[in-house]
This record gives sequence, structure tokens and C-alpha cells, in this order.
Amino acid sequence: MTQPALARKTIGTIGLTGAGVSASSPVTVVAGGIVATYASTGIAGLPLAVVLLGGALLLLTVGYLALAARTGQAATFYVSLADGLGRAAV
Repeated sequence: MTQPALARKTIGTIGLTGAGVSASSPVTVVAGGIVATYASTGIAGLPLAVVLLGGALLLLTVGYLALAARTGQAATFYVSLADGLGRAAV
């Protein structure tokens, strides 16, 4: 039984650029929101909170990359959930 897959070379330059821009837009909103919040409130702990959240995201990234290396498939998060919970639960 073969696994369904995308055809090779189906995404072009415009599609890849669009995916990159759409993936980076939430980061732009968060970065702008941090500056606006700090400017309007003046809370000195806000930059520290951003650094702590960045550290937490770094730890999550390391774990996700370890999962990706272990599974070796494109849908790393789905595969890890299916391994842990069973295919029917996902």
C-alpha cells in the first residue's frame, strides 16, 4: 500500500514566497505589540517577560527538532501524536 503524497516540484517561487510572508506575519504583529505595550504602560518587566518567553520557545523548538529527527517524516507533530495516543485518537 502506497502513502499519498504531493507531486514533486508543485510549489513555485510565488507560492513559497507567500508561505514565508504569511508565516512571518504573526511575528511582526507580536513584535509591534510588545513595543506598543511597553511604550504605553512603561512596565519595566515587559522586556524580561519577552526574554523568558523566548527561552521557553527555544526549549520547545529543541524538543520539536528532536521529534523530527526521530520520526523522519514530514508531519512530525501528527506522527508523534499518533505514536503516543494511537491513530484513532488523532
